Amino acid sequence: MGKAGRPEAGRRRGARVAAILLLVAACDHAPQVETVPLVLRELTGCELNRPQAIELRALGDFPSRSLSSSAERPVFDDLPIATRELEVRALADGQVARGRRILAQPSAAESIWLLPAGRSCLHGDHYTRALDGSALAPLVDGGLFVAGGRDEDGLFSSQASVLSPGAALATAVPEGMLLRRAWASATALDSFVVIAGGTGSARGDAHETYEVFDSASASFVGARSGKLSSARMQHAALLLPDRRLLFVGGRAAPDGAPLASADLLDFDAGKAGAIKELASLSEARVEPIVLGMDTGSVLVLGGRDAAGALVGRVERFDPSQLRFEALPIVLPNAAELVAAALPGGRAAWVGCGAAAVGCELGLLLEQSGEVVSETLALDFDVLAPAGLRQLRIVALDSGRLLLTGADPSDSNVPRRAFLIDLDLPALSLAEASGVPSALVALRTGVIAELDALGLSLRDQDSASAYDTPSGNLIAPELAWIALDAPDHWRFDAADLVAIVRGAQLDIPKLRFDALRLELDCSGDVNLSFTNEAGETAGGELVDGMLLATACSQPRPENQSLVIRVSGDRLELSGSSAGKLCETARPPGPLRVSLRAAGGARIRRLALERL
Repeated sequence: MGKAGRPEAGRRRGARVAAILLLVAACDHAPQVETVPLVLRELTGCELNRPQAIELRALGDFPSRSLSSSAERPVFDDLPIATRELEVRALADGQVARGRRILAQPSAAESIWLLPAGRSCLHGDHYTRALDGSALAPLVDGGLFVAGGRDEDGLFSSQASVLSPGAALATAVPEGMLLRRAWASATALDSFVVIAGGTGSARGDAHETYEVFDSASASFVGARSGKLSSARMQHAALLLPDRRLLFVGGRAAPDGAPLASADLLDFDAGKAGAIKELASLSEARVEPIVLGMDTGSVLVLGGRDAAGALVGRVERFDPSQLRFEALPIVLPNAAELVAAALPGGRAAWVGCGAAAVGCELGLLLEQSGEVVSETLALDFDVLAPAGLRQLRIVALDSGRLLLTGADPSDSNVPRRAFLIDLDLPALSLAEASGVPSALVALRTGVIAELDALGLSLRDQDSASAYDTPSGNLIAPELAWIALDAPDHWRFDAADLVAIVRGAQLDIPKLRFDALRLELDCSGDVNLSFTNEAGETAGGELVDGMLLATACSQPRPENQSLVIRVSGDRLELSGSSAGKLCETARPPGPLRVSLRAAGGARIRRLALERL
């Protein structure tokens, strides 16, 4: 058992802390008990009165365990040694503040930010900020990585810092990056962050190199650094399911023409390669938006052309064919565009200005290999009649969207934040502490809002990967299941009903190899098994047919679909019928995803270990 983590030292004005003790027990031949100090930290502008009660929930590969204690002597005992996340709720005079901490080791708890739900709370450390062109990435422990950028004096930076979960101050990374970088990309991969491209001056060429930060050692790893196939800045980067990194568009110098090229980096092998010119983007783009869909597809939209106009054409990248395809979709003309991927093969975009003074919201939906576009009507003309500028958007765990921006009609308090519920659809105002230049969703579900002045943190009903929702149809002792978007489902005693098209259930990783899964449903659903390399097998129930990798069969009437996974085979059959088809099982640990059309009903989803 690892040693207990030390509590974070020191208090700062406006950031009161309260300490609690966790007693973590290991049940073995020589029982041990560790006392772990845990600091609960309030943030500037979101201070609480002294809590009357504190509730703690331990999460891991076991049924979650909840404990409560008086705030007078907050000591919690007998927590499972297998605890991987801690969730805390503090109750003070009717207020509720929450926080979550991912534990690298079962007993390595240190501190947790306490955030009132729906509030945007100033962090208070003015050195945790986003310069023009800073590279930002979420860290595996729930922290935030910030590097490079250009400051107010036009100086380019090589500095890097890490804000650990619950910390009062960011910690500078000794020596920083090897090169000064602004407008580089930062992509998280396990404990690593790959900082690629960028430029070191306003007149020099872009870099063709990348550097690697390892959050496990809190340092840069020179041996993992390398070269890209080409120099680029103001580009987009995305981690693909097979662990390759895709770099798209940008430019090769601060005053250079937009690029239509793209590169791939096999990070594990340290090898880079360029997408063939004939398979590159159909339109060159600076600062494009690249979205990884849960269908495995990659969509490219937005960005600007050589004249500075927004590119309206949507393109799709096929990782298996290494080819970009221009789709027959052109988004409306806008001055600014932001977009975010959502569960169920969906992406949402918001465009403001230009042809229309106000804003528009639309969806891109991928179904049966085709991408279609829809426009949704929201009350932008009421809540933001003059439109918005400096748009930023992020998808929340609930399946909703957080949109921030500046209202050009308000010279006093231009900051605006909105919650978008696509199920209704509905637009509502949320609290805004500033106009962020960047939004980063941290691994704990906290949203980091950064600008040149500092950082704010926001909690929005985030869900842990270990959470078991109320609609759980799988026994806790067999496996745990997560609803990717809980608001997309309605649960009653008999059915789990998909409210929207593309509602998704997700088992992020099966912990055993041989299993029997039984699905009793009505409506169109897709059930897939995917390994870490992105290889997929499974079946789709559409219009009374079972469509699988190896077969196409009429769906057995009044029967459940049964899938058996054993050895290197995956077999599909009816609950009282013979085998319908058989295919190869993707090797390694599997993720199970079920996507349902709107109105589909899940009566039973049973998972049995063989």
